[in-house]
Amino acid sequence: MNYEVLAENVLHFPNLLETPEEYIAFCTNEAESLGIPKELWVAGGDSSRHVYGELWVLDRWQESEKVQTLLDTYDKALLISCEEFMKYLGVDQDLVDATIKKLSSSRKPDLSVKRYFEGEFLGPHPDVDPDNTEDVLHLTVSMYYNDDYIGGDLGFGSGSAVKPTPGSVVIFPAKYLHESTTITSGIKYVSNEVVKIDSSFLKV
Repeated sequence: MNYEVLAENVLHFPNLLETPEEYIAFCTNEAESLGIPKELWVAGGDSSRHVYGELWVLDRWQESEKVQTLLDTYDKALLISCEEFMKYLGVDQDLVDATIKKLSSSRKPDLSVKRYFEGEFLGPHPDVDPDNTEDVLHLTVSMYYNDDYIGGDLGFGSGSAVKPTPGSVVIFPAKYLHESTTITSGIKYVSNEVVKIDSSFLKV
């Protein structure tokens, strides 16, 4: 599996998600007819209620075959990135296999496809409390559906940054500071999920 190391414990997988354009096409053309509304994407964790853009939530209970196909493809890319991340850390293959099997059967979150409004950005922030002492490793998995926009780079405190191509996945510890720079032109589509795995054998 080919990937680029953007910074310590930050991996970028180009073209890992199959048919990323289908996620945009579904949300913008088909979702409404299935009763999946377009919602405002507002700031979390504070009282500002700042609107960054819009999002669609693909629920696992949806009976649509198309929704299930999109979710299955998304899950496959997410699990591969988690597996390769553990290998990158030097985890024994048997333990990797057991962890991925457990993760595959235990996580059933919905999928949120977000799009940024032009002019919006997310400044440096972690996705979980950096001082969290749980014996769990929180990993942020970000998937990118397009690149026909200007700005919107994913950056880290180390100074490294990337503009992922459609279908790219970036995975890193969720406690790491990261940002999305200002979209100066166009619309950026992305999904982000924080995944929990046993950290008794992972010290990151």
